[in-house]
Amino acid sequence: MKTISRRLYEKIKLLIIATSKILLECRKSKLKRRREIALLLLDCEKEISELPEVRACAETMISDVAIATNLSLDVGISVEKLVIEQVYVSYLRSFLFQYFQKVNDIVFDKEVFGLQYAKFEEYLYSDSIKYIIIAPLAGFKNGVDVIELQKNLRIRRTSKEEIDRLGKPRHPFLPSIIDPMDASALKYALEASFSHRKGSPENIRIIDKEFEGVVTVLRLFKSGTVDFFFTQQMPLLWSRYGGIAYRFKKRSGYLFLNYNLGKEEVDDFVELWKELGHTIVNEDFHGHKYLRIAVIRFNLGSEEKDLENKLIDFFVAFEALLLLETLELSYKLALRTATLLGESPKEKKEIFNFMREAYVLRSRIVHGKIPKIRKKIIDLKDYVPRLEDYLRRSIVKYLRMTIDFANQKDILDSLNQKILE
Repeated sequence: MKTISRRLYEKIKLLIIATSKILLECRKSKLKRRREIALLLLDCEKEISELPEVRACAETMISDVAIATNLSLDVGISVEKLVIEQVYVSYLRSFLFQYFQKVNDIVFDKEVFGLQYAKFEEYLYSDSIKYIIIAPLAGFKNGVDVIELQKNLRIRRTSKEEIDRLGKPRHPFLPSIIDPMDASALKYALEASFSHRKGSPENIRIIDKEFEGVVTVLRLFKSGTVDFFFTQQMPLLWSRYGGIAYRFKKRSGYLFLNYNLGKEEVDDFVELWKELGHTIVNEDFHGHKYLRIAVIRFNLGSEEKDLENKLIDFFVAFEALLLLETLELSYKLALRTATLLGESPKEKKEIFNFMREAYVLRSRIVHGKIPKIRKKIIDLKDYVPRLEDYLRRSIVKYLRMTIDFANQKDILDSLNQKILE
């Protein structure tokens, strides 16, 4: 341990001991009853912040160039009351809260303190803050423990401890993070590491976009419903904000999602991620901006439970891909879809007829009418899954064609030419 670090170790140890005395006295003389340590700390905060041990800790931290630089403190300045308050509020107060939450009572515990201080020291001397971000995947099933997607990004099996932590109350007076039944369905999670320099903003949105990109590529790879609804942000170093932070994206029915990626499909999925992941995450469509609408509507339709809404979203995506004109929409859309996806004259005819019928259903729904074809009421379960599969395949083909075609018109001209061949 460095000389100055040893000094800081002893100073913070003395601060813990002095704080313990204040808390014990506060419990006995002011409150007349046992209270949680966190509440005691709040009750006694003014008295604790004015302890000479706080000044001693602040002076020691500021005298170390590395610590002062990483914490954006002015090295060697006279320690005025404002500076002491800054150090106390930003760092020492958090240390006290975290320490006293780990001990059984208001005592000095050398082992707990040593572990806590080691993390604190690592934080003080590091110029960056590091986290692990986890997003449990609802509906995802697989037969392997880890799927490595790229550096610092993977899908992995969740542990029993993680599931228990989600499904159990965080506190006797607080609910669990999610319903225990929902937690039990979260068998896998997306995981990424993240770091940023101290003093710079936390752009966690970068990780969110990567996670959303993985979900999109999973949906493009095969049929099935998969999503994530929240992230867990866990510090790898000491953090003044304490333990795990949760950010909810949206809430949904976890148990109703179902996506099974077989062991034999893992390599093909990883290849598709390597091929399309960057494009999806960064929305880098090589000038084909309409693809953004198609991908957004594909995702909305995938997440939607109502079949009518799903069908409408999917057709908005198809129209973004395949239509520039305003006349004979259903005919041109069906013909181009058949040309894009069909491998034989028979398959092209089947796709064409299906898309014409599905477009009729779309038109009736958007005009508030019952979905019928030739006076027969249609069960959308017979249409939506197949329509989704055609859209999935179409988007993947378009994403690949953006490399060879300058714009949407060139792609449509190519399809029109194939129709004539």
